[in-house]
Amino acid sequence: MNLIGTIIVLIFATVIIIATLEKMNRAVISLLGAIIVNFLMLFYRGLSPDEILLFIDYRVLIAIIGISIIVEVTRESGVFHYIAIKAVKLSKGEPIPLLIILCLMSYLLAMIATAIVAIIIMGTLTIAISRILRINPVPYLIAEAIVVDVGGMTLLFSSIPNIILSQTVGLSLGLFLKYIVPFSIISLVLSILLLNNKFKYTLDQPDELRKALLLEFDEWALVRNRQIFYRSAFLFTAVIAGLLLYRDVALVAITGAVLMMAITGIEVDEVLRRVDWETILFFSGLFIIVGGLEYEGVLEELGHALAILTGGNIVLMSLIVLWLVGLLSGVIDNVPIVLAFIPVIKALLETSGAAYFADLIWATMILATNIGGNLLPYGAPTTVLAMGIGKKAGRPFRAKEFIAVGPIWTILNLVIATFYILGMLYLGLIITAIGLLPVTIIVSLMIIGSLIFVIYRYIGFDRVYTILIELPKSLRILSSRSIKGILRILRKLLDIILKKSE
Repeated sequence: MNLIGTIIVLIFATVIIIATLEKMNRAVISLLGAIIVNFLMLFYRGLSPDEILLFIDYRVLIAIIGISIIVEVTRESGVFHYIAIKAVKLSKGEPIPLLIILCLMSYLLAMIATAIVAIIIMGTLTIAISRILRINPVPYLIAEAIVVDVGGMTLLFSSIPNIILSQTVGLSLGLFLKYIVPFSIISLVLSILLLNNKFKYTLDQPDELRKALLLEFDEWALVRNRQIFYRSAFLFTAVIAGLLLYRDVALVAITGAVLMMAITGIEVDEVLRRVDWETILFFSGLFIIVGGLEYEGVLEELGHALAILTGGNIVLMSLIVLWLVGLLSGVIDNVPIVLAFIPVIKALLETSGAAYFADLIWATMILATNIGGNLLPYGAPTTVLAMGIGKKAGRPFRAKEFIAVGPIWTILNLVIATFYILGMLYLGLIITAIGLLPVTIIVSLMIIGSLIFVIYRYIGFDRVYTILIELPKSLRILSSRSIKGILRILRKLLDIILKKSE
């Protein structure tokens, strides 16, 4: 490694340490580091400003901005809060069912609206529920902070690391469905069991009057305008479908964002103000710093070193990536880890000749970055946000309360992920030995058995039956209103086009 490469490594480490310890605004320190790298590239490597700007992956930034706008518009319309309150009412104020339902909602919201948005919505809702029931919200907030990271690993747009990987590497939905979704379901079930076991004796029991107040809470109270609500619900559903069906996340996200702002009637200036521009600037600076490391060959050298260390052994390679990236993500923000390790993994795959197993290695990277964030209280922004929401409401939880469960959850999931990856590696051999049909039947029975046990032990078949009965009715009402909403949207879009043509 040459002198310039060494200097950039020190800049990268300094930026990450200062940002992690929150000694300075992370956008400012990232941009300061990027400016120094910019000068080094200009004066010592002879690169032009335009060439340096190419270090930034604009498609990733566009995807993040687009998804942020879509989620903000949908959140502002009250769609997420409406769904969450409907779900929470099914608990009838009982502590354990309430914990499970909040965890399930956190998982689902994180999966379709990113982990950060999910914790903001669920955290705010949890505080409101705790005030109605007069219960301590801390166990619920800790559980949500953990479970949103499980939902955040599930799809290619569910978390910022996933967006970066899917856009930079070109990962497909098929990879997530094959490798990530099954693990996220396993992790969700185990997380609920672990969290229930941890908190079941500390959850406050509300009185009957308070339970009645929760059931009487009007889910439409947080919806300002029903017309905007239905438009947003329809467009958000269309965007999710687009993200699932079309590989270019950036194009779908920015198209959906523009349509959302043009058609729903939400105040555009307010939505744009709510976008996390600090994070966008932080990423922009990191792209330039990591681009400098890549240009100097530092990350490629690290990839070659890992290839030599593993000797081309795919099992050893997968486990090193899982544990190294997972533990680093627990200590450092997982976004810099993802940006730094993408070139490392590329070099590792190229040097070791393990390109055939590339999908599995990238899937391992996704699991590691999302699992590792819960090792320490400040390892993931979702936990920091949950702590902030509790503090603002006067019910904060301390770092040591999170440490009582977070590291246990992280190590447990890394261990499970280890066996899961080994299973995926040897699944082909197992299928060859006993056949595809028996393997499918065994896996299906295990999943179904786990779900039945969780429902029987912690939720109750009566509540599930109520959900199944009420769901079609709710969907029919929503779909009939959505059709009217679609017609209004098309009419408004036509009006906009005619006005533009005039």
